[in-house]
Amino acid sequence: MHVPFTQKTLQDWAGLKTFKDGMTLFERGKVEKVSFDSPFVTGQLSIGIRGMRSKFEVLTNGLVENHCPCRENREEGRICAHLVALGLEAVRLYSDPMRVDKMEEEKRRAERLASFDETAYHTRDPKGTPATLHLTLKQSWKEHLADGKVPMRCAVEANGQIVPLNEFPKKNPISLSQSDDNLLFVLEDICEGPATGKLTASLSDFINILALCGGKEIHEGGLDGFLMVDDAITPTSVHMELDEETGELVLSVHTQEDVPLTCVVSGANGWVLQEGIFTKLEKVLPGPLRKIYDAPVRIPRDAIPAFMKKELPMLSNLMEVETNITPDMLSLRPAKPRFRLAVEGSQTGLSATLYAEYGIVQLVAGRDEALGHFSIPAEDDLLEFQNRNPEAEKAALELATSSGFRGHRGDMLRQIRGTREVLNFLGGALPRLRRSGWRIDLKGMVAAFMDQAEYT
Repeated sequence: MHVPFTQKTLQDWAGLKTFKDGMTLFERGKVEKVSFDSPFVTGQLSIGIRGMRSKFEVLTNGLVENHCPCRENREEGRICAHLVALGLEAVRLYSDPMRVDKMEEEKRRAERLASFDETAYHTRDPKGTPATLHLTLKQSWKEHLADGKVPMRCAVEANGQIVPLNEFPKKNPISLSQSDDNLLFVLEDICEGPATGKLTASLSDFINILALCGGKEIHEGGLDGFLMVDDAITPTSVHMELDEETGELVLSVHTQEDVPLTCVVSGANGWVLQEGIFTKLEKVLPGPLRKIYDAPVRIPRDAIPAFMKKELPMLSNLMEVETNITPDMLSLRPAKPRFRLAVEGSQTGLSATLYAEYGIVQLVAGRDEALGHFSIPAEDDLLEFQNRNPEAEKAALELATSSGFRGHRGDMLRQIRGTREVLNFLGGALPRLRRSGWRIDLKGMVAAFMDQAEYT
């Protein structure tokens, strides 16, 4: 399995400065080990006395979620140099998208040779009976592409008859063209032994088959006519449009012909079927964007601003994007958060954390974090959104400061110390904050003290 990102992707995620810092760690050999188990990249870095374990998750939308234990991620929610270093090592180890396929092919060939006698295979002889291989795709083969499978039947045409591969006598020497001879070897590799009359190819296997079928007719079960494989290269573009019923952005792959198409993509290679002809794709999008080849990709409405800001520029660098929706058409205005102050302590000292709540999204006031890049769609305008309100959070922190909890970030507020100062807050500032619409949550001994005070 190859990683669904590149060095360029890592730089886009991290920014130039952090990318360079991560590159330095990578070049100094600080990454001791790394593994990729989709969607997670996990590894160990030789940092500190005991080393440091780090981890990140490649999201389906092409972005990344950092799980590194470092301060940059925990306190600031930033992409860190440790993530970049792990990613660079993962790219190095898994950079060849066909590496695993090649290893599997070699393994299958070795196992096949060890398991079968040569007499189990069809005999090839230039002086044998002239023969041609016939391929017929299962009628429902397109429905299986999303599962990475292509079911088909294989046969031999010789002496005016078409016979399934497994039924054609192995001892009868056949004379095949060079391309059909190579194709038969590929079919035997797929079957991990003598070629059978029915088989299911992986997408990478089917791509190998197509590469050997130039000029050959490929039939579809239950349908008249046939498909052909052409040596042309087909450029593609991405069409992006707004679904006016749902407010979602819809992304789909198109060619210059602009007719219905079916794509077969694996690794760095891909083919497109249009009007009965297979041609090779000029470009293939990287892993996280591959779903667009199976069906149109829909961007949820609340994810549109983030997509337009971060992902669309990345996509545009990879492939032409045709659309009449541009980032400047979005209307963004600050949302009105509700503030919650979580207070705990006793009569002699209090500590607190201030949160800004935007619907179901809860953020530490004034702290930059990944969840802060949310968008709340407007009800009456498809292109209008509300986003985080830093000014309102700043004003709330100033109000917290005037109440005794001084600080520029909700999780770094200075404690209130001393019985008099605590009582001043509980008796004066706390009611004022509640009247301002704040929710005050009391925990610990101070909660019991206030319950008793209100009861008496």
